[in-house]
Amino acid sequence: MNDATGTREDTRLKATGAIWGCATGMLGISIPIIAVAGSGAVLLPLAVVGGAVVATYAVWKAAPSPSTESLPGGPRLRALEERIANLETISIRADETLKARFKQLEAEHDLK
Repeated sequence: MNDATGTREDTRLKATGAIWGCATGMLGISIPIIAVAGSGAVLLPLAVVGGAVVATYAVWKAAPSPSTESLPGGPRLRALEERIANLETISIRADETLKARFKQLEAEHDLK
């Protein structure tokens, strides 16, 4: 479950568990309220279950966020890799040029 889909499903399962855990607690609280308030509060548990169902549906049908999508593919990825390779080449050349210049300065300094 290390791929993007497995992680996303794991997150959805955790969210669903949290939703239904809260709904169970609210149902537990609504039982004494129904006993005290009478038949007028019978809609309370139905509202709790309905809300949990709607929230669960929203979690599972939500569009994937950009952060969970895979890396850019195709030409864009190749272009980025090429740019990185070019930067590495420039960096190495600049480093070699700098080292050569230091050696030249050391040689000039040693002659004096």
